[in-house]
Amino acid sequence: MNNRIRNKIYRLLGGFFSLLVLISPSLLSQEIDRNCESNSELIDILRNSFEDQMKQVYDVSNDEEIYSSFLNFLSFDPLVNSWFVDISKTDVPDSLKRHNDFQKIWTKDQKESDIILEEVISNDGYEEENEDSEIWDVDTESNYFTCLKESDSKKFQELIESIEDVGGFMSPRIHADLLLRILNEEDYTKEEIQNFIAINLYFTTLLNLSQNWE
Repeated sequence: MNNRIRNKIYRLLGGFFSLLVLISPSLLSQEIDRNCESNSELIDILRNSFEDQMKQVYDVSNDEEIYSSFLNFLSFDPLVNSWFVDISKTDVPDSLKRHNDFQKIWTKDQKESDIILEEVISNDGYEEENEDSEIWDVDTESNYFTCLKESDSKKFQELIESIEDVGGFMSPRIHADLLLRILNEEDYTKEEIQNFIAINLYFTTLLNLSQNWE
């Protein structure tokens, strides 16, 4: 690993430890706002933190570059030994789980056999799958998920409806690839789409990766 990549990882970890402070017990009393026009404190923190980290990893600035860079990473780059796996080994996932709003967004379900889940559980380049494992997923009955439907992007609305129809979790890699195909430059500025990429893809995958190190 060269110094440039190592420095980026250190900056990334530093940013996430800042997130660890932000979602500490000082925010545990915050409640999910039932009004879709006003996001909860936690959603705003997660989206902003995601943007900050993407800027550090990829040296990007505008919304399209920030969000499409991660979609490209999730679509094509291996997760083994990546900066993403390094983050999953920190205390950030556990800190997130301790937030009072956590269970208003995420739920833990038994993985069904017809659901595609990519799990990185080793550092030897191989992916394995445990049929009995449970996964964290965004609750499709939550207020947060319902608010995603408020997007004025018809294709994104169709994606959300398809997720709801199958009852939740589908492979983040498949979602990333699909979003790269259907989103235009303007779509990356829309809050519902930004929230989906940051929360449904980034943080949900991070939570599931972290279970490999427990």
